[in-house]
Amino acid sequence: MTRRGETAHGTGYETAYETAHGTGCEMAYGTGHETAYGTGHVDLVAVRRDGSAATGETTVVRLLSLLPAHWPCTPRSVGPDRITLRIGLDGAVDPDTVRRAVADALADRALDGWTEEP
Repeated sequence: MTRRGETAHGTGYETAYETAHGTGCEMAYGTGHETAYGTGHVDLVAVRRDGSAATGETTVVRLLSLLPAHWPCTPRSVGPDRITLRIGLDGAVDPDTVRRAVADALADRALDGWTEEP
């Protein structure tokens, strides 16, 4: 059975982990809860502030490529003007580290016109 908005082949935004192990939805419950990733997750939202900037479908790929490759990152929703990423936490990765890395990635010229939503 597929969820609304998906096909039998998924949304097209699955990580390699999800492809091998499922959607991961059952593994992430928020900061402070033990999960398969460690100690929780952070959900970050990026929004397009400039209509001439690339849309979310392109931006999510660029954004993910600028984050550390070993982080478990899952696009939770991707629209033309808004992206929600779920990033798993562990003993070495805390919410402040994630926020700094995302801020640094969004400062890249390839992501001009996008900003993190507070």
